Amino acid sequence: TASGDFKVGDFQPDHPPHIVNTKVSPVPSEEYEKEVIWTAPLELVSAVDVEKLKITLAFSGQICKNSCIPISLKNIRATFDGYSAAPGEYRPADSKVTWIGHIEPKVVTPGGKAQLVLTAKPDQGWHLYGYERIDPVQVGGKPTLIVLSQATGWRQSAVVASQPPKIVTTSEGTVQEYTEPVTFTIDLLVPRKAKLGVTRLSGLLGFQTCQESRCIPPDGAAFDVAVEVAAKPIGGAAPLAFEEAAYSRVAKHAADAPPPYGVIEPQALAAQLGLSLLGGLLLNLMPCVLPVLGLKILSFAQQAGQSRAKVLALNFWYTLGLVAVFMVLATLSAFLNFGWGEQFTQTWFKLTMLVLTFAFALSFLGVWEMTLPGFATAGKADELQAKEGALGAFFKGVFTTVLGVSCSGPFLGGVFAYTLTQTPIVTYLIFLCVGIGLASPFLAVALIPQFQKLLPKPGEWMNTFKHLGGFAMLGVVVYLFSTIHKDYYIATLTLLVGIGFCCWWIGRVPVYEETSKQVWAWAGGVAVAAAIGWASFTYLGPVVKIYPWTPFSPASLAKLQTEGKTVMVDFTADWCLNCQLNFRYAINTGAVKDVVQRNGIIAMEADWTEANPELEAKLNELNSRSIPVLAIYPAGRPDEVIILRDLVSVKQVIDALNEAGPSKEIKAATFGAGLPTSPKPLTVGLQEPR
Repeated sequence: TASGDFKVGDFQPDHPPHIVNTKVSPVPSEEYEKEVIWTAPLELVSAVDVEKLKITLAFSGQICKNSCIPISLKNIRATFDGYSAAPGEYRPADSKVTWIGHIEPKVVTPGGKAQLVLTAKPDQGWHLYGYERIDPVQVGGKPTLIVLSQATGWRQSAVVASQPPKIVTTSEGTVQEYTEPVTFTIDLLVPRKAKLGVTRLSGLLGFQTCQESRCIPPDGAAFDVAVEVAAKPIGGAAPLAFEEAAYSRVAKHAADAPPPYGVIEPQALAAQLGLSLLGGLLLNLMPCVLPVLGLKILSFAQQAGQSRAKVLALNFWYTLGLVAVFMVLATLSAFLNFGWGEQFTQTWFKLTMLVLTFAFALSFLGVWEMTLPGFATAGKADELQAKEGALGAFFKGVFTTVLGVSCSGPFLGGVFAYTLTQTPIVTYLIFLCVGIGLASPFLAVALIPQFQKLLPKPGEWMNTFKHLGGFAMLGVVVYLFSTIHKDYYIATLTLLVGIGFCCWWIGRVPVYEETSKQVWAWAGGVAVAAAIGWASFTYLGPVVKIYPWTPFSPASLAKLQTEGKTVMVDFTADWCLNCQLNFRYAINTGAVKDVVQRNGIIAMEADWTEANPELEAKLNELNSRSIPVLAIYPAGRPDEVIILRDLVSVKQVIDALNEAGPSKEIKAATFGAGLPTSPKPLTVGLQEPR
C-alpha cells in the first residue's frame, strides 16, 4: 500500500520461473515449485522512525496441480525485525570467513554496464574452496557457489576470481583452496529496454571453510541490492544486504540456473539443439502453420514423378526460404532483444500478414492466379512453375515461416529462453535448428526415395483441395483480424475490399497473356488498392479526441443543465460514415476546441452503434429519426436547443456554440471582471440624422 513514509520498487523473484508449454493456452506458462522468494527495495524518507514503521501489502495468485486454487491474502503487516551487520558485510556466526559485497556504479543507464563485486576474507589458518558453477555433489569439501538471479533480465558474465586458487593434494585427491582474501566479480549488461526507476538485483552464495584437520559445515547467504536505472549514470557503489541461507538451497538454485553469458556447456547445448529440431518439426502442426500446409501438400503432389534431382532442388530452395527468415529473427534476438513472435505486437506487421493471407486465399479460390513460381497449380501456370520453381519454393518457405512465428510450439519456450544467456553464434545455431526442423518433412521427401513413392499423383483432386485451402486461409484472415485493435476494424475491412478489387483486376488478365498486359493489370490493381488503403486509414482509422468527452445519458444531461452548463451532444455511431466525417473535420478540431474550453462547454457523445431506447427517445424529442445530429443545449435555456443535422462545417459548429453562449460560471466570471456588480442605468443621447 502506498505511503508517504517510503518509496517501493518492483517485486522480483529470487530465481527465474520454469517455462512450461500447456495444452490450455498457446502462451507458455511461467511456474514455480517448492519455494520462491519475492522481495522489493524500500527507500525510506529521512524522518521515518524505522522501528515503528508498519507496511501493509497484499498477495494474490494461484497454486495448481490437476486443478487450481486461488489465493488472496490481504492486509499483510510487515514490521521492523532488527538491525543487520554493517552495510555490505556478512559473517556467519559459526563460519570462519567474512564476505563484503557491493555493485558499482550505484546508478546505471539502459544499455549500460555494472559490476557485482564479492570479496571473501578467510580467517588466519582457514581456507575456503574454489569456485564452481554447480555443486558436483562429491564427498569432501563443498565448492564456493555464486548464483545471480535472472529475474531482472540483466545479462551476466561468468564469475571471475581475482587470483587462481591453490591446488592442494589430499588423500581424497586434489582440491582448490583460497587461503588469502579473494574477490569474485560478475559483469552485468543492463537491457536497453530496462525501465527507469529502482530495480532489485539478488543472488545466493554458498561456501565452506576448513582447516587441515576439520571443516565447518557448508553455509550460505542470500544477498540483494537496490540499483537505480536512470538516464544518466552516477558513480560510487551500492552495498549488498545479506541474510542467512542454507547451502542446499544455493546448490539447488545453481543447478537450475542457466549458464552465464558466453559459457557454452556442450551437453546442455546439444540438448537444446535437439529440442530445437523437435520443436521446429512440431511447429508444422501449430494453428498458425496448418493453413499453409495446403501449399506444402500441393507441392508434394506436383513433385510426384519428378526426378530426384528436381525434387531435391525445390526442397533445398524451400528450406533456404525458411532458414532466411529464421536468420533474420536470430539477428533481431541476438542484437535487439527481439522476442519470438514479438513482430505480431506491431500493427503494421499484422496488417501486412492480413493482406498477404487474404490475397493468397483469393488466389486459392480462383479470383486470380499467382504467378509466383511454386504457387501456381493450374493451366498455363504449371509451365511457369516448371521454369521458375526455385524462386517459388523459396517464397513459399518465407511465407510459411512468417505465419508460423506467431505460434510457439512445444519445447520452443525453454529453447528461446536458453538463448538469452548465450552468445550470438549459439542463438544463430538454435534458430537454424528450428528452421531445419520446420523444413524436415520436405527434406525427408527429397533425401529418402521411399517417401517420394508415397506422394499422391497430380489430378483433379488438387483443384478441390486448393479451394478448401482457400477457405482455410480465410479462417486465418478472421483470426488475424481479431488481433487488430478495434479502432482499426473499419479501416482494415476497407483495405481488404481494395485488396479484393486489386486481385480481381489482376485476375482478369490470364497469366499466359503478354507481359505488357500483365504489368498494366498489376500496376492498375496495386494503385487502386494503395489509394483505397491510404484513404481508409486516413479517414476511417482511429482518431484522437483533442478535448474531453463524456458518455451521454438523459440523467447526466439533465444534471448538467441544472448546474447551468452549456452542453454539446454529438449523436453518432460507428456505422454512420457522415457522423465520422463530421467528428473528424468539423467537431474534433482546434478551432472548436478553443470555443468549447473558453466557454466551459461540456461535450457529450451519444453513441447509437447499438440499440439504445433512451437515445432514440431523445432524438424523437429533437424531431430526428436519423443521424448525424449535433444538439447544443444553452445554459439556462433548456427549451432553446440548437440543432445541426447531416454534414456540417467548422464555421457552422462555431456559430452554433457562440449562439448558445457559455456555461453559467463563465458568464458570471466575465460579467464580474468587466462590469460593476450593480450597474447604473445608461444614458443614451440621440441626434437628428443629417
